[in-house]
Amino acid sequence: MSGLPRLLPHSVEAEQSVLGGLMLRPQALAEVADWIKSEDFYRRDHQLIYRAITELAEKEIPFDAVTLGEWFESMGMSEEVTGGAYLVELASTTPSAANIKAYAEIVLDRAKWRRLIEIGTDLANVSLQPGARDVAEVTQEHQHRLAMLAPDPHVGLEPAKASLKLFYDDLLARHEAQAIPGLPTPWSELNALTHGLQDGEVIVVAARSNMGKSAFGFQLAAFNALRGNKTLRFSLEMTKAQAARRDVAALGDIPYAWLLDPRQGEHWSQVTEAVKQLRAAPLYTDDSPRLSPAQIAARSQREHLRAPVRMVLVDHLHEVKLPGRQGEVVERADALRDLKALAKRLACPVVVLAQLNRGAASQERSESRRPRLIDLRGSGGIEEVADVVLFLHRPDYYKPDDMPGVIEVTVGKGRDIPTGKTIYLQNRFDVMRADDWSGPPPVISAPQQPRRGFNHEH
Repeated sequence: MSGLPRLLPHSVEAEQSVLGGLMLRPQALAEVADWIKSEDFYRRDHQLIYRAITELAEKEIPFDAVTLGEWFESMGMSEEVTGGAYLVELASTTPSAANIKAYAEIVLDRAKWRRLIEIGTDLANVSLQPGARDVAEVTQEHQHRLAMLAPDPHVGLEPAKASLKLFYDDLLARHEAQAIPGLPTPWSELNALTHGLQDGEVIVVAARSNMGKSAFGFQLAAFNALRGNKTLRFSLEMTKAQAARRDVAALGDIPYAWLLDPRQGEHWSQVTEAVKQLRAAPLYTDDSPRLSPAQIAARSQREHLRAPVRMVLVDHLHEVKLPGRQGEVVERADALRDLKALAKRLACPVVVLAQLNRGAASQERSESRRPRLIDLRGSGGIEEVADVVLFLHRPDYYKPDDMPGVIEVTVGKGRDIPTGKTIYLQNRFDVMRADDWSGPPPVISAPQQPRRGFNHEH
């Protein structure tokens, strides 16, 4: 018996029930068409019958035994359905179309098992040729393929009552909660403005170089990890050791300069306490350079299977590896869409740091240099995809006497928060941290009018 070939997982009865049920109740196609495909059927004749059904439905042609038989005849494949006799058999022997979704789920389940076998076979074959490909590349490729097999709920258009129930349950949860509904940030004014970072959303934090966006993002990640929220940090620029040094400085209130050169002064007790707290926190860092969105998603989903992930941070979007075939603007937006899909799949916020164009601080705007959406590299696509865009700006970076020590955080875009609103934080980048602003509000310098000359229109 062991020498007999094994059949791949499938259910002929379930496939026949789906096809026969559709012929009996054509309107049932709407219940399954968006999540089951012809390749999910095991038998070739069943694949062709389902393909014929969907093609006829698109043309608004009935798909009964007669019209399906004509389709096969027109394609020169009448023998696939024994001259149409098999179609008549399907329509006449299927007792009911009432359970068509249940049968379709069986068909899809068996299809996933077959794809799992295919992935395993491919992995075994490539593993028998060591040296032919890089092992890390093979591992990431197959992790991504496996992640795509993860069961997704069959979703689609639903009646209003389903959405209203979700809304009301969420409203009650917000009413009864003792804290803000979203994932908190370290800054009270930002929490009041945003109500926290919302699950399933992509939050873009954008700034020019040297504005402190990495310190901002790392502080946000460590803050939530220290509160028991599993947090993933993809540091595409800095090493794990550099990221840890910043974490210790921020948490221990230790001068970053001393951590770089600890030969003088005494901060060892602060280091010990900060390390102790961080070691116990569910903060995971990946410093692999040039990761693609697919690799970030695969690694995040693998961690999510071990324990639910509550936040993902990517530092930064413009270091993410792109295919390089359609141009940066298109592919950068596609990368952010992949991260948005990850946020929805994991049901957690994904925070993405981003760079502004180097020309954003042009001479014509030198009076303020405050960033705008148009200053984002690949701005059109990023603005379209992001749920929230926050801009960081330090006026004293350009003029030391202009609001010294202030970090402006401005909402460039917000689906449910006021766009254009600015809060102020205290610059503590000596310890790689930003603190809530204390004291009277900073005085904003009046912008100077740009000089007009031969390069300006009058």
